[in-house]
Amino acid sequence: MMNDVTVTGVEDGFLVLESRTGERFRLPIDEVLHSHVRRVRSRTDHGPRVSPKEIQSQLRAGLSAGDVAELTGASLETIERFEGPVLAELEHTVSSALSVPVLAEELPEDADATFGSAVRHRIDSLDAVDEHWASWKDPEEGWRIKLTFTAGGVDHDARWAFDAKRHALTPINDQAALLSRPGGGPSTMIPRLRAVSTEAAETESFAPEAFVEEEPPAPPVQPRLPKAARAAMNRGDDGHESPHDQTADLLEALRRRRGEREAAPQPEQDTAPAEGPTEPPAPLPSAPAADTPSSSRPRTPKKGRAALPSWDEIVFGAKPDED
Repeated sequence: MMNDVTVTGVEDGFLVLESRTGERFRLPIDEVLHSHVRRVRSRTDHGPRVSPKEIQSQLRAGLSAGDVAELTGASLETIERFEGPVLAELEHTVSSALSVPVLAEELPEDADATFGSAVRHRIDSLDAVDEHWASWKDPEEGWRIKLTFTAGGVDHDARWAFDAKRHALTPINDQAALLSRPGGGPSTMIPRLRAVSTEAAETESFAPEAFVEEEPPAPPVQPRLPKAARAAMNRGDDGHESPHDQTADLLEALRRRRGEREAAPQPEQDTAPAEGPTEPPAPLPSAPAADTPSSSRPRTPKKGRAALPSWDEIVFGAKPDED
């Protein structure tokens, strides 16, 4: 059976141990004891080993101890051992930025002409509350200074770039630019509301002209053509016109022209009696019998219009030879 002992002190390179019954023992502090202690520590230390430099770099970037522990997998106790020096560095950076001298004419005569005094004077005119300053170091762009506050029910976040070596501040967002502008600018940080005319809004939103439909353009007027001409054009488009169709169209056109001429009124002859004596018309000389044989066709009397072509002239295009 083993008895439990506790360490009560160190004497001359020995650990002083004491049992529950009051017995005292000595244990030499040698390499064997150190090796056993290191072995036990490695088994009880959970999570991967993270270098102090990496832990401090992440804390300096603005992460909390809990964020770094979750990100690296190390225990929270391990992270908190390196948190103190980094927090002190961040606070010192904020103090250095606020103490940068500036030119601010609106400051009272007894106030220090520093960056912090000028900014506080401007946000005080807005009745700002919940003022909070913070700093962090960006791995690529260097130190950043942030001011958050609430004015008029609106949360504000102003940020500057800080060069600690040159003691120079540069605004990197609109809120910081307004606070850094000479002569103030706080009045523009609170949005102002203005009344909008309802009639003007309705006129702009519902313009009657926007709902007028444009009438489509009228189709071009096509000239009216005779039925025969339209039929000929349609057949010409098809490209398949037979000789029979051409002859039928020509006959139809001739019949129409003949009907139009017959329907036209003839000029009335003057039937009124002429003044003075009238003489009977002289008889027409009769043609010799030898010139007109009895078997020939009667001569067509001359008229004031041209004779219609015969069927042979229409079909064959030439006058028929007389028998």
